Amino acid sequence: MKQKRLLCRIIIWLEILVLTFQKTKRYHRIRKPRKTMSQPLTAIEVAKYLLFKSNSEGDLITNLKIQKLLYYAQAWYLVNYSQPLFQDAIKAWKFGPIVENAYHHFKRFRYSPIEFLNRERIEEKIPEKEKKYLDEFYGVFKNYSASDLTEMSHNEAPWKNTALGETITNDAIMNFYKAQYKKSVAQEKKQ
Repeated sequence: MKQKRLLCRIIIWLEILVLTFQKTKRYHRIRKPRKTMSQPLTAIEVAKYLLFKSNSEGDLITNLKIQKLLYYAQAWYLVNYSQPLFQDAIKAWKFGPIVENAYHHFKRFRYSPIEFLNRERIEEKIPEKEKKYLDEFYGVFKNYSASDLTEMSHNEAPWKNTALGETITNDAIMNFYKAQYKKSVAQEKKQ
């Protein structure tokens, strides 16, 4: 009789343990770390998403090109939403605008295309609004080469008016590209 009670207790205890484990396992599987507006994206996360897009479309991106894509993604996000896509500073370097920590993160690839293995499933970490924006942005900018983007950035005021090594402010970027956008719209209306 004692053994029966003990066996029943062990079985109940095991069932509770199994249920607890299943709930915990399910909780971890369902709960994914999503970014919200209170948790701004990093430039590296944006770069990884752009690399994910390029790899899924069979494109190759070098560190130089990802730097320019980050710059223009930030610029047009500022124009469209009046807030930054990512909080990292953009610096004026010899070869154009650079996000320093993203540059250092990918510099081991030097001039070769960046090999991106999507182990962390970056597409699940980007909020829908930003993902939609980045998809549209990449669709437009993917056709430009790294040298095209470098040349474009070198001919535009935010980089030209910032001393090498200094931060290109979001205000300078937003004001310049908003003015460019307004000029473009005005020209289209004249035609």
